[in-house]
This record gives sequence, structure tokens and C-alpha cells, in this order.
Amino acid sequence: VRYELDETRKLLQHALTPNIKDALLQDVQDESLSEEIREGCAVLLGCVGFEEALVPIIRLLEKYPLSKTLLYAIGQYHKRAFPHLMKMTQHPNDLVRQSVGVYIGHLVQDIEGHDSQIERALLQLLEDANPVLNLIALDALAVFKSPTTILPCLNRLKAFPEELGERVTELLSTFPK
Repeated sequence: VRYELDETRKLLQHALTPNIKDALLQDVQDESLSEEIREGCAVLLGCVGFEEALVPIIRLLEKYPLSKTLLYAIGQYHKRAFPHLMKMTQHPNDLVRQSVGVYIGHLVQDIEGHDSQIERALLQLLEDANPVLNLIALDALAVFKSPTTILPCLNRLKAFPEELGERVTELLSTFPK
């Protein structure tokens, strides 16, 4: 399946001319079009890595937070989307911040090894007032198993033992003595 997906991407990269990419980008930004059309255009542009579309696709998350289709399209940019999404960690809408958390959680699964920049972002999301975002951050932090997460996790455990206690103790139990 991975081979076929890569081959399809190559075909799309050659088939989508600059004019077609620009037209798709306009459709992503066209508020009069349906959600499905805008998201479909976002996926196409994401699959070919069209850089000019990254920020407009991320902005769509404000209109359609937690859209699996948009998160997939943004995920095609891998870590290149990270700095743009980090600006949204202070967004007033909880669902938009959760979208950022989901993206970072997927990013953690895709990268190999430890990334201190992503870890700092996860620790920031761990401090968010939204408990769902805290759980997303804890799950992603568990992948890194970094000792720098111990103290922030203990602080969250002390502050919210009922909501986060089980998850935090699970995470902490994975560390050596």
C-alpha cells in the first residue's frame, strides 16, 4: 500500500500543473464551497506538498476543527506544518487546540527518536486547561519516555489527580527507578 501511495503522489506531482494547484488553492479558500470540496482540495495539495497551501489548509482547522481529512492533509507536510500549528496552541477554541494536539500526536508516531522541540510543545499542551488536550499530550509524551517530562507530569498529577491520575501514573511507571 505504501508503494502504491508513493506512486500515486508522484503521478499527481507531475499531473498537477501550477495553474491547477493555484485553482485548487483558491477552492480551499473559497468560503462558498462545501466542506467536502474544500477538504478534498486540501488533501490533493497536501499529497503533492504544495507549500503555498500549507497555511490556508491550517486556517481551515478554525472552520472545521478536528476534521480527520484536514488533519490528514496537514500531516502530509510532516514537521513543516509544526511551526504554523504551534501558533494555534493559544487559540480560544478548545477544538482547534485539540486539532493541534492530534497533529502533534501523529507527528510523534511518524518521527524516529526524540525531538526536543516537539517535546516542549507537548509539555505546553499538558499545561492547557482542556483535560482532553492533557490526555492527548500525555499519550504522545509516553512515546518519548524523556526524563524531562517527569516533573511536569508529577505537577499535573498533584493538580488534577482525579482526571489525570491514572494516565500520569501509567506514564511514570514506564521510567526506570
